Amino acid sequence: MRVSFDGPALPEGATLDLGDGVTVSGCATNGVSLSCDFAVTDRAKTGARDLTVSADGVDPVIGAGAFVVAAPIDAKVGAGKPEQGGLASLTIANRDRTWFDTENFYLVSAKYQKGGATLVQLKSDGLTATDGAIILLGDPLAETGPLGFIGINNPDDPDTATFATAADAVTVAQRAPAALVSGTPSDKSFEQPYETAFFQADLAPQAAEGLLVDAYAKKPAGSTMAPLVLAYPASGKVADLLDQKTDDPGFPAFGIPATEARVAYPVVEATKGYFIVFDKSLASGPTTQLSFDYRTYRATIVAEQAGAHDSTAQDLGVLAAADDAVPGRIVQGSLGKASEMDTYAFHGLSGEDTIDLQVSLYTDSNLTVLVDSKGTFDSPSMVSISLSGKTGSSTTVAMYGTSRFIRVMAADSAAKPTGSYKLGVRRLP
Repeated sequence: MRVSFDGPALPEGATLDLGDGVTVSGCATNGVSLSCDFAVTDRAKTGARDLTVSADGVDPVIGAGAFVVAAPIDAKVGAGKPEQGGLASLTIANRDRTWFDTENFYLVSAKYQKGGATLVQLKSDGLTATDGAIILLGDPLAETGPLGFIGINNPDDPDTATFATAADAVTVAQRAPAALVSGTPSDKSFEQPYETAFFQADLAPQAAEGLLVDAYAKKPAGSTMAPLVLAYPASGKVADLLDQKTDDPGFPAFGIPATEARVAYPVVEATKGYFIVFDKSLASGPTTQLSFDYRTYRATIVAEQAGAHDSTAQDLGVLAAADDAVPGRIVQGSLGKASEMDTYAFHGLSGEDTIDLQVSLYTDSNLTVLVDSKGTFDSPSMVSISLSGKTGSSTTVAMYGTSRFIRVMAADSAAKPTGSYKLGVRRLP
């Protein structure tokens, strides 16, 4: 292995220490790098460990957790297709004395750890201490070619046991997404196991306007499918996932409403959007069918006002009717400190009829969004929406009242309470 540094050249005689159970030999310096041979013995414990470079006359250089000892696991594709926008079942077998943690085991590729588009674990399937399967979902722009994985028994434990597949456990294939045309449904039947639908939409706002994207899966008569829709931005990777929704009947009698497989998010510049759709239980067969479509709605882009608008809302005027040529609004705002609250208000709505609003948001922060007909945000019909990290969300809000107030603020105990957001609002027919 070779270890490289930023700084002055290493003196001759530098050595490398990789901890107990790993022998190092044949070290040679070359300027700011050190090359060594190493061997992992059977007494080495798995997991991350420090890497230490020492030399006479200089302080040791320590790379905390930079070297990982992993137990080998066998892995092969059992079903499905490891491809862009595809699902695959990866069968794994562990013959090490350290068993899999069946509750917390997680498989991740090195490309994901480096922030790239790749295959990511969707769920485990029948995992025991020694065998099982991992269901993988391909990012829309997953890097093609051979791919290996690291298995982590417990991602929350820094001393957890670690496993590794061969570097070419799978070969990721390129896949061309089907082009979507706004307002033209695409019908799909999922007859093969692990089959997915993979779509691309070109989004081109007009002039200085933005777009509110609304994509949805509908089930034809006789369909037994429970569709799950995932929406990705132009980066085509799960780290930037915009929104995900599933079709679920809920339990209305117990206060759990039904949900629809519909995703929505605001767009302020020309870009691409990707959608992956499959049955949430991975079911397949002749009755696993859907019709997928998307529409875009023009939206006026509004900048957040410079002054504070926590208790006194920034007035956004009258929200246009659902059939208006430009029915939506997109507010581009940000939270500069954890205690900041941004409040917005729309007026001119019906005081007699329930008005449905679609509220969509994209953010890189941990936010809570409140929607109410009262500026005090204390009515029984108030809706609270929570978002974590770089993500999106859309919610349909049905209320009476001539005004709507929307408050954006940091979530309680947020890991990232500050940052930017895009807030989209439109009336539904």
